[in-house]
Amino acid sequence: MFVLNPAYSGREPTGKRADRCLRTCQIRGEDWGLMTETKPAVRARQKEDFRARVIETARRLFLEKGVSRTSMADLGRTLGVSKPTVYEAFRSKDLLMDAVFNSVAGDVDLAWLERAVEVPRPFPVFLDEVADGHKRVLATPRSVDAFSLLIREGGQLAGLTDAFVTKYAIPASEASRRVVSAAIKAGECAPLDVAVVQKMLDAPLLHVLVDRTLFGQKGLSPALANSYIDHSFNALKTLLCQRGGLA
Repeated sequence: MFVLNPAYSGREPTGKRADRCLRTCQIRGEDWGLMTETKPAVRARQKEDFRARVIETARRLFLEKGVSRTSMADLGRTLGVSKPTVYEAFRSKDLLMDAVFNSVAGDVDLAWLERAVEVPRPFPVFLDEVADGHKRVLATPRSVDAFSLLIREGGQLAGLTDAFVTKYAIPASEASRRVVSAAIKAGECAPLDVAVVQKMLDAPLLHVLVDRTLFGQKGLSPALANSYIDHSFNALKTLLCQRGGLA
């Protein structure tokens, strides 16, 4: 059965009647495809649209008020719906929190890191790519929001930390471990513990993210943050790549 609407009475229109319906849709600026969706299809689409609204609203409120101080009732009031309606979309706040983090963590691009594993390159080139990857994270507001939420709430909310570890930390750590290990073995990187080198590569990004979390717009400007990343990695090249650095 098709969705009832003013253009037709519920059956798939044909012939002249279809032409009239199409003209009506064009006049009203409506989508002909939506006019012929089945009721289950419409319900499924509306459900997904509402879930997306809940996730985006929760992301904003979590950042403004904190996860622990944002209730499902708060979400309902902001969205203009009842609390039970919010629970229909997400059975618990933990599930919603996971969905919020996954939605923004998915914006973090790890493809360059995967390519570095698949196609070996000189270690200094890899360091340049890490610096560029950090700057891309900082240029994506939703990614910065994800890390800020983790910095603020991760210590108290195991579910948020688990989502971060699964979605981002494990893939990134495993890929960089393989690249750093190969560089040390080839003599391109100072013979340090691999985990220590990984922490050194992560530190510039984490410093800027903490600054953004604590000080917001009053912290490092985008230009200054990028300059800090560049200078940090130039120093890391000197420490890690040149003979006599930390070897």
